[in-house]
Amino acid sequence: MEKEIRRFEAPEKPILEDLKEVIPNCSDFDEPEKAEALIKNLGLIIGDTIKENGEDYIINPRMVLRGTTPKAYEKEIKYFKELCTPLMLEQMDSQIKKKKKFGDKQRDKFYNSFCKRLDNRLKVKSLKESEAVKYFTQEDSFKNCVAGGLHNCVYHLLDIEKDLNEFKLAWFNTTIPNTQTWNKENDGEYMVLTDSEADSQAEDYFDDDYMWKQAVESGGTTLGQEEWEKWVIDMDGRGSLLNGYNGCEEYEDVNGTTYYIYRTN
Repeated sequence: MEKEIRRFEAPEKPILEDLKEVIPNCSDFDEPEKAEALIKNLGLIIGDTIKENGEDYIINPRMVLRGTTPKAYEKEIKYFKELCTPLMLEQMDSQIKKKKKFGDKQRDKFYNSFCKRLDNRLKVKSLKESEAVKYFTQEDSFKNCVAGGLHNCVYHLLDIEKDLNEFKLAWFNTTIPNTQTWNKENDGEYMVLTDSEADSQAEDYFDDDYMWKQAVESGGTTLGQEEWEKWVIDMDGRGSLLNGYNGCEEYEDVNGTTYYIYRTN
């Protein structure tokens, strides 16, 4: 009788529905809509923290779940088994269960032989449209596959370093521990402005005539200072002046108002 699989999944963080669920006290913000615009633009979710720092809002930090779920290992081994013939399943099972570890040459020989047979199985007409073949052969299979591909799955099943790694546990249909962890990811500092505020900030960027004089002296312009500053903003965009990270201007509509978002570091 097969053992019942118990999955230990890390709890999923719910999608943002209300700014107050992220920031318990919105009174800390003069304009909470701006904070909400930033949160939406960055795709933040409940549990992330955000605080005011002058005119900038700092995401400090964003929590990202990294690692592979037990369910993903189970899915990969399920599809792997579907590609194997009964004889291949029996041979792999025997190799994994061997108490006496085989040497590198013997393992490499079995690995190469098994991978070659798997490659041939991918070409079987009756299997070509199966979910198993699609899983291992789609363009982004390296990203989607737990092991990074069909051959690497074989490698992990034959791994002699760990008696019971996640792949072997999935093979024997037993409990797989969840090793996922929440990690902090610094998203930088941002400035959130209305359209008129962004115009004002961009104009204030030219706080003296130094840049204009440089352009005139180098022969880059014959325009007057105000005309030149307006030309620079029109040509390069406000993001080139206000976004010190990549020069981009992002925007988000919140409650009928469009807010423009600039990363400042």
